[in-house]
This record gives sequence, C-alpha cells and structure tokens, in this order.
Amino acid sequence: MKKLFTLLSLISISSFGQGESYFVKKDLSFFQEVEDIAFNFTSIDNTSETEESIERLKKQFDEGSKIAGSPFYGGGWFDGEFRLSGGKNMKGHMALDLHRNQLYVIESSSMSVLTLKPNWVKINGTEFTRLDHQIKGTGDYYYELIYNGSKKVYQRHQREFKNSRLAFTNGYEIIPQNRYDGGYMEKSVFLLSNEYRVLVIGDRDKFYRMFGRKAPKVKKYMIENSFDLSLKNDVLALVSSAESM
Repeated sequence: MKKLFTLLSLISISSFGQGESYFVKKDLSFFQEVEDIAFNFTSIDNTSETEESIERLKKQFDEGSKIAGSPFYGGGWFDGEFRLSGGKNMKGHMALDLHRNQLYVIESSSMSVLTLKPNWVKINGTEFTRLDHQIKGTGDYYYELIYNGSKKVYQRHQREFKNSRLAFTNGYEIIPQNRYDGGYMEKSVFLLSNEYRVLVIGDRDKFYRMFGRKAPKVKKYMIENSFDLSLKNDVLALVSSAESM
C-alpha cells in the first residue's frame, strides 16, 4: 500500500512540467490490480478545504492571460468518465486536452492529477474514442462519432497553438502585433468510414468514390446544394442524404 501511494506522489501534477507521466507510457491495465484500494475519483467531500485544493490543482494548468483560448474541450474541467483497458468505467473530474491529446483526472485521495490516454472518454456529455487501435492511419487523436449509419462519420477535435509573440520588427525592436503571446485555435477534421476503408474528408473526388455506384448522384447533389466538406452540418446533410439515394 505504501508503495502505491508513493507512486501517486510521483505522478502528481508537479510531473506535468517534466514530461509524460507513468500513465501515459504504460497500459491502463495497471489499474486492474490497484483501482479499488489506491485510487479515488468519486468520493470527494464538499468541504471548502477540499474544493480549494481542487481549484489550486486546476489553476496549475492555467496558461495565463497572455494566451487566448484553451487547449481543453469545452474550455475547462467537467465531471465525466473514462474506460480502463479491462472495460471498467471510472468517474471523475477531468479535462480533455485536445492539443496534447491526453486526459487529466483529479485523484481525490492524494489530491493529485493523473495524466492518462484511455481509449474512451465521456466528458460534459460528449463521447470521444481513440481510433488508432481500431483503424490504421487515424493517429494520436480523440474522435467523436457524429453519424452512425451504413457509413460512419467521425469528427476529430483539435486545438492548434499559434504563437504571435514576435510579429514584426521596426529595425530597432520587435513589435508585438496584439496583446496575446499566442492562442489555441479550434480545428476539426472529419473522417468517413465504411467496412473497407477510412477517408479523411477533403478531396471531393475521393469522397464521391466512397459511395460506389451512387457517386454521380452524390456529386450532383453536392454541387446543386453548394455543400462545403469542411463544415460539420454540410457533411452530415450530404452523408445522410446519400444513404437514401
């Protein structure tokens, strides 16, 4: 038991600045033997002292007023669930980092933050899945299933960091262009999959070919309605209409 809690202290939030924690590199099956005796994600009392401790943990992830936006889904911390490799779901207070593609979960017994990469996460009511263990070429990202028919459409939520600290020089000094040193920009990539292949939606001709004999009809329908394959609502409307053609 002492060894387990010593390990917890080693993977506290202080390890965030030193690189990936133990749990990023190791399979989550480690939890199978110790989850019932060492980890406590749900039994958080509502005392002001506990709440203040949790807020202090979360503030260590705050990048300051000079950075616009947030790397976290929904812009902050939420109650949610994640799934262990053995199939058991664990509940907790968490933040999904879509820039580094990892999950931070508050472990309340030791008042530390664990850094995880589970294959399934449900946070603020939205489910995310890592597909790299199912579909080759999907990369180190979390995806949301947004259409589930004979074909599936996944949305990859990303946060890209743009550094704007050094904008231009007047010959003597570098002048910042705005009041932010940088910021996180939202970016979405959509995947279309069937039982045979997966396609990153972008190239129109490749998109049409995913529908086989329906391709000419899909192409005509897309042109007539001026659909944009970079927009979520247009992608969903086109794919759902193609299903009934």
